[in-house]
Amino acid sequence: MLQHPKDEIRLIVVTTAGDIDDEFKLDRPLEHVFDKALREVGGEGDRDQFALEYHDAVLSNLSRTIGHFVKELDWTDGTQLEFVPKPVVV
Repeated sequence: MLQHPKDEIRLIVVTTAGDIDDEFKLDRPLEHVFDKALREVGGEGDRDQFALEYHDAVLSNLSRTIGHFVKELDWTDGTQLEFVPKPVVV
């Protein structure tokens, strides 16, 4: 398991309702961040209509730990993610 000095990281999640700026434990799944953002925008009933992005790339495997992304993508305190509506396909 990845060791981080605090075993947590400060992430900023930009949403349409307001930004989340919080500490997240590295051993928690990224879904924890997604769920917090979903509650912020009031979209609990529309879970499949939103995505969590980092540098315009969708983070699709939300079951991976936050620590996995810290290691793989070099996240540091203050890393910014975006919580965005998925595009509508017509």
